[in-house]
Amino acid sequence: MILLEVMLGTLLITMSGIALIALIAQTVQTVRSGRETERQTQSAAAALERATQLGDAELAMRVGRRRVGAWDIEVSVPAATLYAIDVHDTLTGATVLGTMVYRMRPELNGQ
Repeated sequence: MILLEVMLGTLLITMSGIALIALIAQTVQTVRSGRETERQTQSAAAALERATQLGDAELAMRVGRRRVGAWDIEVSVPAATLYAIDVHDTLTGATVLGTMVYRMRPELNGQ
């Protein structure tokens, strides 16, 4: 009877160890995935930051979708003085980041 209890105890400890190893492996994978997503988001943010620094004339020339580095940058004009800038993943086409910028046009300002 004691031998059976020892075998069951060993089995339970082994199963717990396997479950712990699986949990640790999944945690490591989740951390890696999170770091990769953060790196991609930072890269997209840098591309968006560069696009938001463009003036009215430069944005007007870039209306449409263009490949810039590892990203597709889409510039659209929803209103006369507003530009919508979206950063898309080139593989899936999903929007990663986006913003709208206001640019005063000289002809609308009376200058």
